[in-house]
Amino acid sequence: MTAVLRTRHRLTVDDYDALIATGRLADARVELIDGELLAMNARGPVHASLTVWLRHLIEAAYGPGFHVRDHSPLRATDYDQPEPDLALVRGAPSKQAPHPTGADVVLVMEVSVTTVREDREKAAVYARAGVREYWLVNPDEGKVEVHRGPNADGSYSSKQTYGPGEVIPWPERADGIDAAELVP
Repeated sequence: MTAVLRTRHRLTVDDYDALIATGRLADARVELIDGELLAMNARGPVHASLTVWLRHLIEAAYGPGFHVRDHSPLRATDYDQPEPDLALVRGAPSKQAPHPTGADVVLVMEVSVTTVREDREKAAVYARAGVREYWLVNPDEGKVEVHRGPNADGSYSSKQTYGPGEVIPWPERADGIDAAELVP
């Protein structure tokens, strides 16, 4: 019997961007996580509506000096380019800016209607990227998991879960928002 050797090739963000530029991934709904192309779930009505609502809340809270990107790439590491549901980025949007990095991002939110496990695993990607805060909005449980204090090893220094009636402090602001505003 002949042994079959399988070689796994991890893509870098540069490799991934080159594939995108050629049009080879034109119809693919994927994101680059740990050097692998992972299929992204379709967005149902709850996910879509909640993402629009959350964007509205973030924009109202922050205003000028920040902008919100939705379902857009974040250059996290050399092997990670996730597309978070929402990312609050410092500065005004630009017509031809490169993808933001973790240092540019104030807050990332993932809406976890059917992807709670995957989105919890993404916390490591966002922590390695240096994203200051990562909020996992879980409408099924009516909770928001808030991860703060990224560490280079892919962990966050703290994780706290908020439910209705509990105020989540906005990053880089003196006020906060009731978790009930973030979940249906």
